[in-house]
Amino acid sequence: MNARILIIEGTSGIGKSTLIDALVRKYISDNEKIRSLLHLAQAHTYGPLAIDEDHNALTKEMNIKHLLNILQLLNWSVLSLDTERKVKFFCIIDTLHLTHCFRPGVLNWEDVVDYDSNLQKLNCKLIFMHAQPQTIWDRGIVPRMNGQFILEYGRKFGKNLKEIHQYFVDEQTKMENLLLKSGLEVLQIDAENDFSQNVKKSYSFWID
Repeated sequence: MNARILIIEGTSGIGKSTLIDALVRKYISDNEKIRSLLHLAQAHTYGPLAIDEDHNALTKEMNIKHLLNILQLLNWSVLSLDTERKVKFFCIIDTLHLTHCFRPGVLNWEDVVDYDSNLQKLNCKLIFMHAQPQTIWDRGIVPRMNGQFILEYGRKFGKNLKEIHQYFVDEQTKMENLLLKSGLEVLQIDAENDFSQNVKKSYSFWID
């Protein structure tokens, strides 16, 4: 397979985007010649669903269609390189079908099991970032206390900060249970580990 596709998963606010930013910068720094490089942020993987989610209008069919659009992009990017002997497509995705089983919350694992299999055919890998409850509080709740995420979006998960925090702690546990059902090659890292070592370990898992 002439591509390297990596999904970064984990609960909200624990440092996934920071890790992705470091991986992209390392790739550019380490390679004199840059190949096709795609970073799908949550603005692409989750954002397009947000308006319908906010209006309680999001359906299972709409969510699945969105995921299939992303899969179509990945399929074309990989299959178009069929005659290439070297890796020429690198991709990092900030959350995908695993997150979609909990947020927006209209899907369950049975809805995405075939999707997982299709990603496996593309040799897609998955990094799951685990965080201790205190880290979820310190990174995911405290900095957002007075922001839109907690004041508006987070209110669907609890009536107060303690309940919202507990939702994300529980969500992480449920996500880890789904990892056991995924056919993707998975690397688990701890958010509390030395950041430079997490970057090094994650980069090697992605590129090698």
